[in-house]
Amino acid sequence: MSMTATVLPTSDESASRSRRDAMVQVMLHADELAWMVDEKYLNEGPTWQFNLIRQGEQSRWMLQRYRYDIPSGTLNFTGEYSIDDEAFALVRQHGVKIDTRHL
Repeated sequence: MSMTATVLPTSDESASRSRRDAMVQVMLHADELAWMVDEKYLNEGPTWQFNLIRQGEQSRWMLQRYRYDIPSGTLNFTGEYSIDDEAFALVRQHGVKIDTRHL
């Protein structure tokens, strides 16, 4: 898991990011702790690829991979794996925390 910087998007990319973020908010629970890491905009598709860090069913912290397909407006889950305490500490320091207080 890397903590890559995000390149500033164009206005079209910003609009698609907003639509993607709205879909992510729908799948999160109120007051759930979640962070977005490794966000990438890809011209092929075009798509947004990103990872979420959130607790899984057994209360372990999981890295969940997603792809948002811009033309179809669909959010696709592409897999997950658990992360250790050291990786989670890095996420808390460098990841983008998702505000779920209003859900």
